[in-house]
Amino acid sequence: MKKSEIYFNENLDSLLESYMYQNDTLFATSLDDLLSSILPQDKSISSLDNITNRLKSIKSSYQKTPYSPSSATQSSRSKKLKPTPAREAWITQKKIRGNSSVPKKTYLEETNLQLPINIVQKTQELEHQFRHRKEIHLHGLKVVNRLLLVGDPGGGKTTLAFKIAEEMELPITTYNISSIITSSLGGTGKQIHELFSSITSGVLFLDEFDAISASRSQDNDLGEMRRVVNVLLQELDNLDEEVFLIAATNVPKKIDSAILRRFPSIIELPKPTVSEREYFIHNFLKLHQTTEEHRNIVITSKLTDGFSYAELTSLLTGFIIDTISKKQCKTLIDFYFSELQLRQELNDKLFAKWVKEKSITITALSEILSIPRTTLSDRIRKVKS
Repeated sequence: MKKSEIYFNENLDSLLESYMYQNDTLFATSLDDLLSSILPQDKSISSLDNITNRLKSIKSSYQKTPYSPSSATQSSRSKKLKPTPAREAWITQKKIRGNSSVPKKTYLEETNLQLPINIVQKTQELEHQFRHRKEIHLHGLKVVNRLLLVGDPGGGKTTLAFKIAEEMELPITTYNISSIITSSLGGTGKQIHELFSSITSGVLFLDEFDAISASRSQDNDLGEMRRVVNVLLQELDNLDEEVFLIAATNVPKKIDSAILRRFPSIIELPKPTVSEREYFIHNFLKLHQTTEEHRNIVITSKLTDGFSYAELTSLLTGFIIDTISKKQCKTLIDFYFSELQLRQELNDKLFAKWVKEKSITITALSEILSIPRTTLSDRIRKVKS
């Protein structure tokens, strides 16, 4: 069986089971994985009939007990499903809801995150300590179970959190902290307490951590943020030793100093280097069964200086979809230039920057843009002067 078909069947089963369990978050994730596994489209992969048969097979395993979504009730008269009061309250109040799952190898392979050796060694050290926490505890020592990840948006913080959970073979529960903030006095602190009380094991990942840990020296209405930070400090001090907490932020300067001291380990994720971008581009295209000349990959990796992994993923996804849908022999560089043109960012100043940094030669740039070399050289010279 082809590797692509194995991925398809795994994602399909996950999608259908999430439907039966009424797990909205897992359903959305599984659907995204399923669609990704069939790009480019492969006619040998399961058809719609196969999907129907799989759904019938999964349904049959649930026939022993009556099925109805946990988030809905059935009217005795109309037999129609409607949201339970609890679900309606959740929708109205926008209460926090976590997503607990065991990271898949396929997900981590697809993200293709490349890390500097010092970060790899640090995470391995933390993972090793936590796996042996019981033996270490017998010697009267406490294991570090709090980690703060710092980096720009799209820099791999979430991916690294999932990687750590996968290495420790633990389920990971994720929360976007910005959704925990309420307008009611004391409401945010209560939400924080409920969140920490609900997690007794595994990995807890808190994204946008600075949203509730801002410095108490800042001006805040009625001192609410001071109360929130004090509650958070208590929860961090009382964190269950079976929980490995990972918090993420892209603005560490906003975090209160007392909270920062509760994180013995802080890892800053830098943006990928040119070699890391080249490796990422090569493997991403290979994973999605798209070929490209090595020369074009090398040039693109140089021209995308400052890109995060998320930005690279967006660029490559657009290129693959464009190639499939239009069936054109357009290179990755051509696609990148067309994107810059659409955003009105392709100009002589950028060309001069690339040439100065030796990301690309004037000759190569002339060939790509179909502009005479002498004309392009004059335009760049004017920018420099």
